[in-house]
Amino acid sequence: MSIVATLVAGLLLTAVPTAAVAIGDADFSLIGDAAVGSVRHHDDVDMLPCYVEEPCPELVRFHEAMAANEHLARRSLSNSTVDGQDEGGLVSIDVYLNIIAPSADDVRPTEEHILKMAGWLQDFFRPFGFLFVPRPVRTIFNRRWGKGWSKTEMISELHQGDEQALNLIFINTIGRFDPGWSRMGECSYPNLELGKPDFYKRDACLLNYFEGNFKTLVHEVGHWFGLFHPYHGSDCAGENDLVADTPASQNSTTGCPQKLDTCPHLPGLDPVGNFMDVTPVTCGMDHTPGQRQRLRDLWQMFRSRKDCQWFGTAPFCDGTCPDGWRAHHGDPSGDGDKCLTGHKTYCCPLVRSLLPLAPEHLSRPA
Repeated sequence: MSIVATLVAGLLLTAVPTAAVAIGDADFSLIGDAAVGSVRHHDDVDMLPCYVEEPCPELVRFHEAMAANEHLARRSLSNSTVDGQDEGGLVSIDVYLNIIAPSADDVRPTEEHILKMAGWLQDFFRPFGFLFVPRPVRTIFNRRWGKGWSKTEMISELHQGDEQALNLIFINTIGRFDPGWSRMGECSYPNLELGKPDFYKRDACLLNYFEGNFKTLVHEVGHWFGLFHPYHGSDCAGENDLVADTPASQNSTTGCPQKLDTCPHLPGLDPVGNFMDVTPVTCGMDHTPGQRQRLRDLWQMFRSRKDCQWFGTAPFCDGTCPDGWRAHHGDPSGDGDKCLTGHKTYCCPLVRSLLPLAPEHLSRPA
């Protein structure tokens, strides 16, 4: 089905603003003071509810494996060149920007403001080792999408690029997509379906430009990479987001409480100011060295086309796995830097050591 919408001429980016991301910025909302129509700001409200789907088992197992094998993971993943890394050590990610409104008469952010947000996004994730490259902004008028209906159709029609591309959709409502929710934003987790046609029907980040703010954006993009909330599991069991230097918390935080410690038997106070908690933007947008490293590891394992490829073809993979293992068609791969298995190519050096598979999933070559 073609897009039943009017595409307003996009603004081709020639230079993205690189102003420092400061909590005091008055223009921190997703809609901006210069929006078409009247605006509301929500920089001082909690992000709840942040909706995320249940992570796939492979994503959970990868986090668990990285947490349990820090030394092995650091040596095997981080010492290799990350796919797309430039000479400055930054991985470039194309960002496709979409503004959705029911009609030209409805309030919406300006394209200039969305580009400003993209510049802030770039500044925020630069310490993580990533460089977001904004593509032309598309403003789309579609009454059904703008009213919160047909999410799968919308994402499928709008998606650009491959599994390495970040698709951002700024929309005036999200809650109607799933009755009972009234949320600021949502993003899809990575999984082993990356590269399959059905994956592109949901691989996007939706941001509510009335209710959301810049923390909503960076928080949801954290989920897009595969990061969990600090309170993931909500049981103070010592796992939570499975990043060692992110203190655990029992549940999401309301407001900006000082010295909150909901898991007193575990090290550290609740990370109220962390960008993966759902506190207001005024609480802060901190991140830890462990989160920065984990984000790169997640990229390498799930979204990168280099060093770990489950689906599709990858011309850089050629030959057999060094240790002799190979995978059945359609199954996860065996160990090896380069492994060719007929119809599918795999490059997953940590599969058996970090993601144990049942013995029947692997076979020796004939």
